[in-house]
Amino acid sequence: MEAAVTDKHIQLTCSIEPDVMIKSDPERIKQVIAILFENAIKYTNENGKIDLSLMKSKRHIVFSIKNTGKGIGKQDLPRIFDRFYRADPSRTQETDGYGLGLSIAKAIIERLGGEIRAESVENEYAAFTLTLGL
Repeated sequence: MEAAVTDKHIQLTCSIEPDVMIKSDPERIKQVIAILFENAIKYTNENGKIDLSLMKSKRHIVFSIKNTGKGIGKQDLPRIFDRFYRADPSRTQETDGYGLGLSIAKAIIERLGGEIRAESVENEYAAFTLTLGL
């Protein structure tokens, strides 16, 4: 995904705590991270910023990805993980996809015993945080 980050001149910052390990399904975890990272790139504004973090919190790991840009409207946040839901129909032409990625990510994380949540300030940022037990 490096080419997409470079093409949009996105500043990428990572804060990864050393020695964070969990017993889980590595392929499913990669799939969720890829979905979240692809969405962040897709919806980050030109010359924007993406912040990634991974840390331990008590008996959990917490992964967060935050991107600058249009964000998600308050009215859309409760439905953002619904299948086929697209927050802004006018953007369907601008961005590829069917509105399945976030619902797939949520289903995977819940199946692994974790949780995922979204927060946003419209026209500023969107952030997704997932928590999984160690």
